[in-house]
Amino acid sequence: MKSRTSIIILIAFLGINSIFAQTSLTHALYNMRSGDKLVKQQIEYKDPGRRGENVIWNFSKLKTINDKYDVSYMEPVRKANDTMFITGVEHQTMYKYAITGDSLFLMGFENSGSQLRLTKPELTLVYPFSLGDSIFDTYKGAGRYLNILHSQAEGIITTVADATGTLILPDGDTLYNVLRVRSEHCYVQRTLPIAYDDETRMCMTDTLEIDGDTDEMPMEASDNNTTDVSNDKPLGNLTGGFGVEGIGKSSVKDKDSQDGHSNGKPRRLSRGQMLTEKTDSIYYRTETCRWYAPGYRYPLFETICNKSHLTKKDNPESKDIATAFYFPPSMHTYLESDPKNKAIIDSLLAEKKDKDISSSDTLLFDYNYFPNPVKNDLNVELLLDQRSDVTFRIVDTSGKIILTSMEGVLSAGTHDFTLKTNRLRFGNYVLHIIVGKQIAYAMLLKI
Repeated sequence: MKSRTSIIILIAFLGINSIFAQTSLTHALYNMRSGDKLVKQQIEYKDPGRRGENVIWNFSKLKTINDKYDVSYMEPVRKANDTMFITGVEHQTMYKYAITGDSLFLMGFENSGSQLRLTKPELTLVYPFSLGDSIFDTYKGAGRYLNILHSQAEGIITTVADATGTLILPDGDTLYNVLRVRSEHCYVQRTLPIAYDDETRMCMTDTLEIDGDTDEMPMEASDNNTTDVSNDKPLGNLTGGFGVEGIGKSSVKDKDSQDGHSNGKPRRLSRGQMLTEKTDSIYYRTETCRWYAPGYRYPLFETICNKSHLTKKDNPESKDIATAFYFPPSMHTYLESDPKNKAIIDSLLAEKKDKDISSSDTLLFDYNYFPNPVKNDLNVELLLDQRSDVTFRIVDTSGKIILTSMEGVLSAGTHDFTLKTNRLRFGNYVLHIIVGKQIAYAMLLKI
């Protein structure tokens, strides 16, 4: 188990920093490349857990739903100035990307029945990207769905590198210094039958300016194929027509910010703020978490949770889709032509064999807890370096112990626990995780 620094308690919250360099997504090691191929598997969804450092993500007990989705990246369609276009293909869907400078943009996606062209591209990632970095941007696009409906989507995206820690994969393999990148899309989709062409064009151009942006490109639906951006329906088979208009406009990348604000005027909309009031609109909020490990160009794990609600502001969200995908390390076949990443993996394997047992002044466990806020049951996961006595306490803001759970002496490895919190009153608490003579503190909100 890797070494870690000793515990530092600050305002009842434990900050733990690894002595190893944290994972940073760089252009050379993590950007998509033409010719790369890998496989992902759809598996059961699991709550992505807390943010912060030294998190443990235990995905080892999840069942497989679909064991093979081929993923590949095709030769660039063309180059324009300093921009290179590349196409990703997965699950009978083609996604268009543009790589310009240090930025990766999504331009649109299409399949045999659906198409979306993003006239204001979506800023997907900016390199390098490390813990605490965040991006905020707006995007918009239009297309068709099943040659029946015009479809328009516009929204905001916030991307944050919000956690690092240890990842336990479904096959039991354990990876360290993993970086989690969390993206949240808040967007509206509008549809109208193609038969109402004049009204459609009026609807497509009646969009809301966000914080005064005046240089966004006008919306115009493509005449070939269609699009559906509502849920996880397959989308693919791009035919071109994706320009670079709007690339790089109105984007923000910040260090040590969870809100994606620039140094000047904040450009963030609240989650509940509407982009439009049209009655044919549905509002979506999609959270996607991706886990990146040293030596692997593409994520090893991904969770997606999509929620929607109708136009009325008092209409509650409904969870439409919650799923997860696993990218088995053995299926990252591109590594044979990726000497830089392969060298990193070889170095980590050699280091693992030579690693000494942690000294007494290092933290001997990783942990994760969810959900937070919590209502009834709090799930806690532990990864113990060695055989240890484990106790949990929940303490209120006055220092009074509200709950104690003594788990006894446990063997090294992973352990799962459930703490009953249904009798706790609404408010803030501190969770004490006591392992041997070491203790970690975590803030907890009871709702």
